Amino acid sequence: MHETDIESIAKDPTDIRPATQRLVCEVYQPDQYGSFRKRYWANVVDGFILSSAVGIASAISSEVGAWFGIIAFPLYQIGLKGSRGTTLGYYVCGLRVVSISGDNPTINQIVVSIEDSRA
Repeated sequence: MHETDIESIAKDPTDIRPATQRLVCEVYQPDQYGSFRKRYWANVVDGFILSSAVGIASAISSEVGAWFGIIAFPLYQIGLKGSRGTTLGYYVCGLRVVSISGDNPTINQIVVSIEDSRA
């Protein structure tokens, strides 16, 4: 879609959708989404980081390692994506998670995103 098409969609007076829905196409172009390959490798890096941390915690105590493993993943994903819009793996691969407005997502949006990906 060309820039003039986007402008005409966003300013069309007959379009009854809210402005945020009309402008989504202006904010997000398909070429801006991270490819499957990039997201895959970002998650591999994140998995390596988390499994290394769980391994270190397990060396201290198997019970500590188990609890750390249960708690680490959600805190890592929610904390980093919510505060910075990226995890270490996403950063290495040049990816960033954004809300519909282009800002860092809220904690609620990240939690819903994680729950949706497990379904």
